[in-house]
Amino acid sequence: TSDHLPVVAEFVIDSNPHRVMNSCDKLPAWHKVSDAQINEYKKLLNDPVDMLIDKMRSFSYVDIDAINDEFVNILHTAADIAIPKCGFNPHTKPYWNADVKRAHDNERSKRRCWVLEGRPRGMHFDSYRMYKRAKSEFRRVQQVANEQYIQSCYDDLNETAECDVRLFWKQIKRFKGRSSKVYPEIVYENKVCNTPESVANCFAEYFHDIYQPKDENNFDNDFKCSIESTYNEIIKTCGVEGEYLPGGLITEKEVTELIGQLKYRKAAGHDRVQNEHLRHGGISVVKCVTAIFNIIVKQGRIPQNWKLGLLVPIFKGGTKCKTSPDNYRPEELDDLNHCSAEINRLENEIDEARTKYRQTFHEASSKMSLVSQKRRKSIAKAREYFELKYEEKQVCLDII
Repeated sequence: TSDHLPVVAEFVIDSNPHRVMNSCDKLPAWHKVSDAQINEYKKLLNDPVDMLIDKMRSFSYVDIDAINDEFVNILHTAADIAIPKCGFNPHTKPYWNADVKRAHDNERSKRRCWVLEGRPRGMHFDSYRMYKRAKSEFRRVQQVANEQYIQSCYDDLNETAECDVRLFWKQIKRFKGRSSKVYPEIVYENKVCNTPESVANCFAEYFHDIYQPKDENNFDNDFKCSIESTYNEIIKTCGVEGEYLPGGLITEKEVTELIGQLKYRKAAGHDRVQNEHLRHGGISVVKCVTAIFNIIVKQGRIPQNWKLGLLVPIFKGGTKCKTSPDNYRPEELDDLNHCSAEINRLENEIDEARTKYRQTFHEASSKMSLVSQKRRKSIAKAREYFELKYEEKQVCLDII
């Protein structure tokens, strides 16, 4: 036994839970699904989505926020039942491939057998010998994969160094890794923020103040009146059978094409709906999304959740001060596919109008008078309006 008094030491260590953001969140592993799981997901969607579509058609006016929330819940419920989940692993090595994973699983299984037998030592024990061989094989496969990854990085650098210098330096920065994923101390309006919560609130306040001008004396009322008059003219000239979109109602064919253009394995927005939720949903999801789009166009109102976004401050780089929020660029994680339908429709209308005008010009210059200049101006103004609304949504975000 010891004959001296115990020594009590106290360590004060700052814990930062934002080092791995949302590390406990698990999303559907769409890259691991089988055809049977996709079919099960579609079957689970059919009845609830059909009931939701009937609800939208049975009432002359529906709450678009409630409809959108119910549709999102249906997607999540079906995915939770039919689709396996996985979490984000920030420690995954870039060279980790299927061969390395297979060798690692074999090594882990052999080690479990060796532990169950009491961890015997010596090559004359089968469990010990098989475990050591599996471990050696795993290290060999891991080293080969790492060397192949490094060689591919060198090849990419050699190729880009000859043709694109900017891309070359981007790859250099990406390959060298990052020393920290934590935001530094932020100073805003003489307030020092050094905790994850205070830093997040500081950025939220900063971006909110940017889009809320404080000087009301310089308000341009003439510009506001011109925008309102232009908007009223768009409403009058672009009305087609009571709808406020050139070409009439949005069709299922258009929505199918837009959903087919969505990319896989992209970050989800505030509602946690991924592109795969829509791409694997089948015809029932297409019908529901089409109905939601047409209700939005008819009511002229976007669901509140579509105005929410996850903002990630990205440092602008260079020699700028990292403690000032002015030197960070807000990057939004949000699904803007609801704007794609309107803009895609307007672009198609404009392209058709241009083709029509071009053909008319080549046939005879005398027929140019038959082309309606008013329709061309209406389409151009409508497109300008929707693009303005699109940019306005990017700017006027509710900071989460």
